[in-house]
Amino acid sequence: MDEDYVISDRLVINGEVNLIFCDDKTLECASGVQLSGGSLTVWGQAGRSGLLSCTGKDGEAGIGGGAAGPMGGSLTVHFGQVRSLSMSGASGIGGGQGQNGGTVTILGGRVQSGAMGSDCPAIGAGVGGTDTAS
Repeated sequence: MDEDYVISDRLVINGEVNLIFCDDKTLECASGVQLSGGSLTVWGQAGRSGLLSCTGKDGEAGIGGGAAGPMGGSLTVHFGQVRSLSMSGASGIGGGQGQNGGTVTILGGRVQSGAMGSDCPAIGAGVGGTDTAS
């Protein structure tokens, strides 16, 4: 990405997406990113200052599953910056309410994740979902 963008609707990813940020550029997903069985890989450049910023609505992960499914999908970060926040019932990165968390791999960069609900993890399954360690 070589420009700043704001997407107001929930961004739905069904396949494999590589998002490559130029330094100092931001993609704001105001309603979060849903990984519908897909995968998202975030790449930063030399300055590592590109940013993906996501906010999920009630029951939806900032990045991952939606309120009605599916599970969280796959997120990989290579030297980019990711900031993700969810409201009640879902994780910041991972599962939506009642959904499993998916896979998160951080190979460098900076990842900030949070959940506004007191019963929600920053990264993992949404409320009522399960995480499995491998």
